Amino acid sequence: MATVWFACTKSSKPKDSETIETSNDIQMPSFPTDGDGYLMSRERVNLLQANTSSDMSPQPATRGLQQEAPHVTATVSLTTYRRSENPYDVIVEAQACDVGWFGQDCKLQCHCTNNKCADNGTCINGSRCKGEWFGPACQYQDLAIIYTAKSPFVRQLCNASEANQRNEVSWKIPYPFTFMWVKFNPDTKQLTSNININITDGNSTCDMIYQSAISQDTVEFRCRTTVNMTRLVLSGENVKNICNVYISGGRNVAVKQSASQDSTYTDYGGSSNASNAVDGNRNRDLFKGSCMHTKKQTGDQPHYWTVNFSGEEYRINRYVLYSRWDTYPSTTCCPKRISGFTLTSWNNKGDQVFTYTAPEALALVHTVVSGSRDVAGVNVTLDVDYLNFCEAEVYGVA
Repeated sequence: MATVWFACTKSSKPKDSETIETSNDIQMPSFPTDGDGYLMSRERVNLLQANTSSDMSPQPATRGLQQEAPHVTATVSLTTYRRSENPYDVIVEAQACDVGWFGQDCKLQCHCTNNKCADNGTCINGSRCKGEWFGPACQYQDLAIIYTAKSPFVRQLCNASEANQRNEVSWKIPYPFTFMWVKFNPDTKQLTSNININITDGNSTCDMIYQSAISQDTVEFRCRTTVNMTRLVLSGENVKNICNVYISGGRNVAVKQSASQDSTYTDYGGSSNASNAVDGNRNRDLFKGSCMHTKKQTGDQPHYWTVNFSGEEYRINRYVLYSRWDTYPSTTCCPKRISGFTLTSWNNKGDQVFTYTAPEALALVHTVVSGSRDVAGVNVTLDVDYLNFCEAEVYGVA
């Protein structure tokens, strides 16, 4: 996250009692202005919030920065301002997200193709949600893409067969169904007529489905109560007009959250910090600087890695851990350094709400489905020489 200085006007002169820091080392870029003295820009700066401690205030026509820099998306505070020798009287300090990130504190990851996101995460310049993502700002993972064993809906281009009146999405592991989006051919009339939806895990079935329009060609469906799902069957005449089905696996609420671990391995000269496991990077090569790694165990206590959600609780139903898998020194290393891990989660009261111990088996990806739990933090422990993995994703909803 970078610091950006930009200019705005003030509503009145500062009072004599106000403290205004003067500085001669402010490097002001050369900004062209329009006839009214406001900044001109090809990109609009999105001011999410402005907190003022005096009569200083931004003007609504603050039009952004004339530079191809990351968008300003974090909270803007007017408590930090300086005099300027430029025509603008006030210089405001704001935080700009790095490319590929947006939102308050830059904690939301852009999932648009080519990382082309607007300040609010909307895909721009012809980009769209990457393959496994959908929903508002592309923040929800699509189970129909990542876990489907049988599905006719893999990003079709609205060219389904006229004779097709039944389609099925299924997988083996029961997963809590929260909602799905169904995208129809744009020419379809009465989108939800002549279509039947059956969601089941073989034991329980979604007995009532709520629906709401997302756009002219997309409808959201929800069950009255949470149902574990292994199969979704769509039937009826209107099935032939369906282009895509997106089944929500939740959004990753762990990314950029506060993380800690019992120790940090430093002997190889790279970064092995706890935060690496929630940086949004699934790269499994330790030497790319995106994996957590503890020091060698020296006592009887197991290693631990923890992420907490800063006092927030989320309704969590799935955990995904990515093993380290590189070729140092000469063979595949080191998925065993997470094999047999124990995962626990707790709520804001400190009560344990879920625990799971993985089998001692090597795997590239460990997926743990928990059922819906209110979670404020997650702990991973392992009683071996090292604890080492490259990304932890925790999926759910606020």
